Amino acid sequence: MYIISYIAKSESELGAVLKQAREDMIKDGQNVNEAKSLKSLAHKYFTHREVSVQEAVVRLSGYKLKQFSRQVIFIPTNEEDIRMSKPLAKIVNNDDSDNSSIWLTSIYDRYYARPTTEEFDDMCLARFVADYRILSATEAKKSKSVNKFDLGNGLGSIMKRTRSQSAIIRYCRHSPETNSEKHYLTLLKLNPIGK
Repeated sequence: MYIISYIAKSESELGAVLKQAREDMIKDGQNVNEAKSLKSLAHKYFTHREVSVQEAVVRLSGYKLKQFSRQVIFIPTNEEDIRMSKPLAKIVNNDDSDNSSIWLTSIYDRYYARPTTEEFDDMCLARFVADYRILSATEAKKSKSVNKFDLGNGLGSIMKRTRSQSAIIRYCRHSPETNSEKHYLTLLKLNPIGK
C-alpha cells in the first residue's frame, strides 16, 4: 500500500505550474484562442511533469509501459457505420489501382468476404474477429500454413489464431432496460443473420 501510494502520489508542484501558466495567459490576453492556450498548457504539463524513478528507468531502458498477452480489437456497433477514408495522397495518386473505393476496408467488409467453407458458414462477427487475424500482403505471400484463408473480393487473407491467442473483443455495451434499441442493435451487429 505504501509503495502504490508513493508511486501514484499527486504532483502538487505541477498543479501550481499549470495554474501560474493559465494566469499568465489571461494577463497576456491569450485566452481568445482556446486551441492555442490548451496547447500551451499541454506543453507546460509535459515539460514540468515529475517522473518517478521507476517510470524513468522504464522509459530510459526502452521497455513498454503496458503490454498485453492478447490483442484487443474494438468492433464498432453504433447505428451509423463509421468509415475511414484512405489517405488523401493515395486517393489523388490512385495508388490502389485494383480498388477504386476511397474507403479503407472495414471489419464488416472482411467478415462478409469470408470464405464459403463450412467452417465459416454459421460464424458470427464476434467469433470471426476473435479467432482470425488479417495478414499483411507480405505475410500472406510467405505463409504456407493450412490455417491461412483467402477472403473474397480481393480483400486479402486471414489466418486462424492459435488456441491460446484468441483476441479479446470490445464493443459498446448498452443496458437492455434503459437503452434496449441500441442493446439489441449491438447484438445483431455482433451476430448477423445470413451472409
